[in-house]
Parts: sequence; C-alpha cells; structure tokens
Amino acid sequence: MNVPNLLTLFRLVLVVPLIVAFEISPVGTRAASPPWADLALACFVLASVTDWLDGFLARRWNQTSPLGALLDPLADKVLVSSALVELAYRGVIPAWTALIVVGREFLITGLRVAIAERGLGIKAAAWSGKVKAALQMVAIALYLWPGSALEWPADVVYGLALLLTVTSGAEYVWQSRSVFSK
Repeated sequence: MNVPNLLTLFRLVLVVPLIVAFEISPVGTRAASPPWADLALACFVLASVTDWLDGFLARRWNQTSPLGALLDPLADKVLVSSALVELAYRGVIPAWTALIVVGREFLITGLRVAIAERGLGIKAAAWSGKVKAALQMVAIALYLWPGSALEWPADVVYGLALLLTVTSGAEYVWQSRSVFSK
C-alpha cells in the first residue's frame, strides 16, 4: 500500500475521534466544551488536509491507483457526511440540507461503483465536485470553530457548497447516463 492510500485510510480513522467528540460534547454549538470542540476541529481539519495531500502525493509520485480512485472519494464522503449528520442533529444546520448532501454522496458513489464494475474505469471528479468538497470542508470547519463569530460565514459557504452539491451531482448523473443506456 502506498503513502497516498495510507493517508486516505488515516482520514477514515480520524472520523472516529471526530464522532466521539461530537457525542461527548455539543460540538458545533456555543455550549461546546473547549477540549472536545478543539479535538473535533483538529480531527476535521487534519482529515481535510490529508484529502489534499494524498491527491498531491499520488500525482507527484505517480502513485495513482484504482484503489485510491475509489477509496479517496469514499473517505471524503464518510468524513463530510458524518460531520453534517452530527451538525444537523444538533440543529446547527437544517436536517434537510444534510439529507441532500448525504443522498447525493451515496448516489454518486453508487454510480462510480457501477461504472467501475462495468469495466469502464473510474471517472475522475469534475472541477465542480472538487470545489464542492472544498466548500463543504471549509463550512464544516467554520461551524466547528468555537464560539459563534463564524456562524454567518459558515452559513454562506455552506449555502454555496449546497448549491454546488446539487449542480455537480446533476452534472455527474447527466455525464454518466450513456453508461446506463446501453
């Protein structure tokens, strides 16, 4: 297993302490206790950085792989979905928005797997999907920031992420339609 894939697995492992921090303290709310809020923020930011780093290293070292192409977006979806479900549960974001994001992520993952099973390779994420993921991660980090000073910037970034979530998902489905019409 190469370093980029290990970083992707590490991102998945970081979801565990992130969820533990959410469950122990009202992370993402003004009542969050500092050590748990700090742990949640640190885990999320570190996991988000590994998302960029594993892709950078895979391209730089020419270590891209089919496993990495499937595992990397899956790790992103688990990280983002876990955080959004927890934030929705605490009333920080509307639950319907988390359902849209999580539903889109599972739909696209299912399409990617179906395309791969047909022997058609792994379709790379479009720029809109990459920007969507970055905006989601920035919004979540802002929501996890202790206190309420960053609530409105988080809402703005999350709104943009939600818009790109829907449009990039529709774009992916539209571009994949030929695979399923055969």
